[in-house]
Amino acid sequence: MKKYILYVVLSLVLFAGCSDSVIGYESREAYVDTLAESNVIYYTTSDGKMIKPTYSEVFATKVVSNDYEDGLGVMTFDRPINEIGANMFGGCMNLVSIALPYTVAKIGKGAFKNCTSLRDVSLAEITSIIDDDAFCNCFAMTSFTIPQKMKRIGSRAFSGCLNLSEISIPDGVTYIGDEAFCQCSLIESMVIPDSVIEMGGGVFKDCSALTSVTLPNAITEIPYQMFHNCALLYGIDIPNGVTEIGSGAFQGCRSLTSINLPSKLGAIEDRAFMNCEKLYFGEIIFPEGVRRIGNYAFYGNNSITKIVIPEVAWYIGKCSFASCSNLSSVYCKPIEPSEWPNGAFVGNAPGRKIYVPSESLEKYKEAIYWRDFADDIVGYDF
Repeated sequence: MKKYILYVVLSLVLFAGCSDSVIGYESREAYVDTLAESNVIYYTTSDGKMIKPTYSEVFATKVVSNDYEDGLGVMTFDRPINEIGANMFGGCMNLVSIALPYTVAKIGKGAFKNCTSLRDVSLAEITSIIDDDAFCNCFAMTSFTIPQKMKRIGSRAFSGCLNLSEISIPDGVTYIGDEAFCQCSLIESMVIPDSVIEMGGGVFKDCSALTSVTLPNAITEIPYQMFHNCALLYGIDIPNGVTEIGSGAFQGCRSLTSINLPSKLGAIEDRAFMNCEKLYFGEIIFPEGVRRIGNYAFYGNNSITKIVIPEVAWYIGKCSFASCSNLSSVYCKPIEPSEWPNGAFVGNAPGRKIYVPSESLEKYKEAIYWRDFADDIVGYDF
């Protein structure tokens, strides 16, 4: 009876075009009855043939039978399954749907990587870890329900899921790894719960349809390339506790119109806001704790008219404000000239002035790279 119920559910998923990645909530009651079989995996394929796992032994659990009859695959193990091992189903390109037992707590690295036809996955409610590359390049997947007990989403877990448009992250997740949703080009919005305390770089890199994201309050940095080339992202609130905006974090966000620089900010890394063509700053008074402004950080932003660089800033990077064609006033508070401003103010507004502490005027005019702007440097009493 259990096998028949699941067969009906999977058949509906396959042939009625169901888009739910976990077997639909309407079928949950029917599905739960099958979960008593903790050593059995049910699946369907596009060619009506059984799949062969990459490894027949998964952490001391051995496949004892694997049959495909009447449109349903049944894979039986010699004991309960606690984990889907690394790369176990990786590259099973004909796998369409799979239902895992209630005992599975972890989806291992690359477990379903390059399963290009995989559309529907039923995870156990106790599943708490989706490891690196677990569902990478599952092109056919359109939606996915993450279990409520999830704690960790690994690096590239859903990277390259080009048709994934519906996914939400439950409260309780604490970690999201590098490029977890990279190139998920149909995701339009995402709310990251406040339980998340660490996020890797490039989490939403190249998510070309992404328009809005709510970030958790506990994070202390916007990691490198986090929103790189999110061309439709139009606005975002950076939590107050953020102290660093990583390299290329918003590079290529061509629709971004507004952003806040939190009061605790200490570093803006290379290319952080490069090619953010619509981002409006006007006057930027950097927070007093900003020590570093990286190479090309604000390159090409034509909305900037005035900047005030705090006294603790020791590094102003190469071309950091180059081609900011409306920048007319630069106020540099550091007593000692900041390091490496090679071409930092090339291509600013005609007549742009650089105001520095009066007692340091000659230092600035003689310092390497600063002397390239000697005629524009003026003493100022801050």
